[in-house]
Amino acid sequence: MMQPGCPSVPPPPTPPLPPPPPPPAPPPPPPPPPFGHGIGLTSKTSRSFKMRNFNWETLPKKSVIGKHNIWTVDKTDEEYELDTHHIEELFSHKQDQQKVKTLTRQSLRGLPVSASGEDMVSILSAKRSMNVGIFLKQFKRPVKDVIEEIKSGNCPSFPSGKLKELCKLLPDKEEEKQLVRFKGSLSALPEADLFILMLIRTPSYKERLNSMVLKEEFFPLMREMKEFIGTLTAAGEELLESDSLHSVIRLVLKTGNYMNAGGYAGCAVGFKMASLLKLAETKANKPGMNLMHYVVMASTFSYIDPFAI
Repeated sequence: MMQPGCPSVPPPPTPPLPPPPPPPAPPPPPPPPPFGHGIGLTSKTSRSFKMRNFNWETLPKKSVIGKHNIWTVDKTDEEYELDTHHIEELFSHKQDQQKVKTLTRQSLRGLPVSASGEDMVSILSAKRSMNVGIFLKQFKRPVKDVIEEIKSGNCPSFPSGKLKELCKLLPDKEEEKQLVRFKGSLSALPEADLFILMLIRTPSYKERLNSMVLKEEFFPLMREMKEFIGTLTAAGEELLESDSLHSVIRLVLKTGNYMNAGGYAGCAVGFKMASLLKLAETKANKPGMNLMHYVVMASTFSYIDPFAI
């Protein structure tokens, strides 16, 4: 009880409340589903026999994982099953089969020997001289006139086919050196040698011929290229939209990973399309069969038509 005249004592301050505890950390995200139904195998895949290798070019994981492509698409209801029993029967090493190739074929015919019995000044080889002579006969004009057309670049009598033929008849380096060193009379040379000599004396004769070929072929090639580009574009769009083809490609991935399990080329996430050419090169134990036959048979037994692309 307070005495009269005594100052009042304030009550002690209330201690502050402790801060609330931090919220609990969010649970970790669930692990991603097994990547790529086209893989379906790991390096620990058990096999009954050692398999032949499928020599493909694999893709790096960073180029596949996390991106939309045929390797990451989730279409389990449209995937082909891998028949491991059948693939081991066809591509295992349980029976070593060595093919002995005997290469004893030997030609009994030697190189043709052509000898000229005429005493004449000929610098070109006999074969080249004959081919140039045949080429010149189709013009039925003096050699000088043909050379003048080439110098002018305006050759109405030289379609692209004849220009290409002429480019194939040009002398080699040794023949060209001998022609340049020739100091005799031009009348002593055969028509073929005279034509080639006058041609190589034309400044930049090779560039002239190549330019004339390009001039004749440029616009026809451009029209043809446009058609090719249109065809390739349409084909590429069809391939990109073909789910059946994508399933077959993922079946190849499963097959290759099974065959290469445990090796450096196993457990791949994808492969380059050029590796499809290796299917026919991977021979099976049965004569006349290869990995391409297996892929066709495996996809044929599924309800998806592999050729409906």
